[in-house]
Amino acid sequence: MKKLLPLLFLPLLFLGCSSEVTNSTTTTTTYPSYFPLVAGRIVTYEVWDHTEVPVMALAMLVTDEATVETWQYSGPVPLTATLEVFKINVITGGTVVPYYYREDGSGVYRYGSGAVPTTEATVWLKYPLTIGATWESGNIWWPHGFVSQESVSTGAGTFNCKSVDLKTFPGTWDNEWFAADVGLIKEYSGYGGAGTRWASREVSAKNF
Repeated sequence: MKKLLPLLFLPLLFLGCSSEVTNSTTTTTTYPSYFPLVAGRIVTYEVWDHTEVPVMALAMLVTDEATVETWQYSGPVPLTATLEVFKINVITGGTVVPYYYREDGSGVYRYGSGAVPTTEATVWLKYPLTIGATWESGNIWWPHGFVSQESVSTGAGTFNCKSVDLKTFPGTWDNEWFAADVGLIKEYSGYGGAGTRWASREVSAKNF
């Protein structure tokens, strides 16, 4: 199963409008940003991991585990001589894992995680996020997309979000909600099989 990407806990009331943003290549561009890459931002998520395991006929055992993830927006790093990506350090307990992204007017791109980013990007979001849009990510079986507009409330406030259904492989689901000028607000994903496992993330705090 694909490991859930941590969610960002951001301050409220930056809702649904175009704004001037500084993207990961340090070029100032005006477009509606749903994952602003701004050095110095800190977002905290409450993460729940749920496992539903069959214990006998018609009976299931459900276990829940809650953790806290902190995303520290570190800043741009050179990937090649002509390309920069943006590093976000995701802290869970005492573990720090860097993730790498790039955003421009065409969308948001992921470059892997760990000590060394990959030079082959996958498409996380394809702009513009219009209702009913779909796109290929580059490494999945089914198209991403199926965008809709929803209001989402978390411990950090209420946000006007674009909801995106990210398809990975049969039997899995990954739904994510993004607010303009803020970023990832909520995520819900999982899979079904011998048992069912799912996880959820919601932004609980942010420093901007």
